Amino acid sequence: MGNNADCKAYNDFREVLARDDIDAVLIGTPDHWHALQAIAAIEAGADVYLQKPISVDVMEGEAILAAARKHK
Repeated sequence: MGNNADCKAYNDFREVLARDDIDAVLIGTPDHWHALQAIAAIEAGADVYLQKPISVDVMEGEAILAAARKHK
């Protein structure tokens, strides 16, 4: 694997969301992380692509939907 000075690895997804140049995120983590990461990304103003299942339970799905509606 080669070195690319333009690429940076992150240990915490919140560091990525804190960047000003992030417009969209693709969330493909284990299911139990989906709601937390999706809501944080929506609140940070990013467009979100969320792989299925979007949440572990209905309440988490409703929380994601509420965040999307609130932040348009």
